[in-house]
Amino acid sequence: MFKEILTTPTPILLNESKNKIRIVLDGHSTTFIVKTTKHQDIFHVSSPYEESHPIITKFIKSTFEVFRKEKKNNFLDLEYTFGL
Repeated sequence: MFKEILTTPTPILLNESKNKIRIVLDGHSTTFIVKTTKHQDIFHVSSPYEESHPIITKFIKSTFEVFRKEKKNNFLDLEYTFGL
């Protein structure tokens, strides 16, 4: 999953062709940083879900699942992570 995030071009990662006409009213946003030894990208994504940002959503879900398995508490329950 990390390799996919690091190697996918930004316009595809952000699904720019589909999302340029998308209007978001709920105010939920996610910011994350992808950093390597050579560069750093900061992404601001409004209300990511499978259809709007499929690669980013898959990355967020898989990251949350790692923490859910390691730390058994309700901090990352789906109700607190907007279903991710």
